[in-house]
Amino acid sequence: TPTASSSSSSSSSSIDKPKASSKTSAFSLGPASDDDIVIHVCDEARKVNRDFTCSKKLLLKEMKYFESYLSSSNQYDDIDISVHCDVYIFEWLMRFINRPSDPPELKCKSAVSILISSDFLRMQRLVDKCLQFVHDHVNEVIKLPIDLNCINAGLVTRLAALFTVPELERIEDRRDKLRGKLWMKRVESLLEKPGNVLVCCAECGKVYCRRFQSMLTCSRAKPSIDFHGNVISRHVPLGAGQWKMRQYIHTLRSQRKVAWDVLYWRLWGMFHMFQCTVCGDAFPACEYNHCVFHPEAAKFGTGQNRGSYPCCGKEALRFDTTMRKSGCRARSHTVATSSLSSSSSSSSGSSPGSGSGRNPVGEKGMLASGGDGFGVGKGIV
Repeated sequence: TPTASSSSSSSSSSIDKPKASSKTSAFSLGPASDDDIVIHVCDEARKVNRDFTCSKKLLLKEMKYFESYLSSSNQYDDIDISVHCDVYIFEWLMRFINRPSDPPELKCKSAVSILISSDFLRMQRLVDKCLQFVHDHVNEVIKLPIDLNCINAGLVTRLAALFTVPELERIEDRRDKLRGKLWMKRVESLLEKPGNVLVCCAECGKVYCRRFQSMLTCSRAKPSIDFHGNVISRHVPLGAGQWKMRQYIHTLRSQRKVAWDVLYWRLWGMFHMFQCTVCGDAFPACEYNHCVFHPEAAKFGTGQNRGSYPCCGKEALRFDTTMRKSGCRARSHTVATSSLSSSSSSSSGSSPGSGSGRNPVGEKGMLASGGDGFGVGKGIV
């Protein structure tokens, strides 16, 4: 941890001799300057102490951390700076700021240490360079025997922003040292998009995106007639005090042990709507495999309104005013091309089909899960 202190000299003799002997014994990586100061580096792990000299002006320009210690001092102040860190990492940092035209090479084994040190010292230019390097060599960095938990949340957020969804899918991380955190930040980013708000239906318990409420049909809500004479049956959302989106997502993580990448795709599927050309219904991508149907047509007796389906024995109505779809089997929806393009342009989040070569709604199992999946929230939270 860098610490610094300064003490002003009052006598004329100390001004004439500002400890020149200590500066000449220190290791210098740049040309000598009138405002050179000495930085004492203590490497407790290696039990090595080393002194570096650096121009005060350059230090303030590149390492903003020292501004609070050095900005108020003048050239006659006797400044003493002590830094507790890896001596070789600090030497690399000093080479970086003293030789901008020929900076030292970043390597996988030291990139994380340099990233953390540069972030602490507020070296913005180097932080950006290290984040891009880790992004470009993420699989090599993950394989190294280093603890990646030392990367703070702010850096993880910035690192996650550099990755596209297909790039996150290609990360190899068996021990989940970094991949889960990157997906977590992607989930947070998805939930922060305008309009991406989940609500739970008070009638059927289904969790759905609020901005699609006028397009979805509730299987248990009372039907009504709209202004165009259509029979509709809409979801009725629970109040804010009865159900909370954040608590629902927390339950999926803590109780159902849903991985961050699985959770991302599930949420992505709930935030994207498509139209089926077979059944005519609008459906969220997470219900891609839920196009219900009866393999056999209903049979009715002569002059009777009530009949049954031979395939399952379920009752059938010749004139069903509820207009609700029923079926004993399920198949994949046939997605209208126009709904694919409109959902991609109007909905928030990244599409699994963009750049990854995937079926945009049906390849991942969590987008086509049967039963209640994660879509039924009544009683979960």
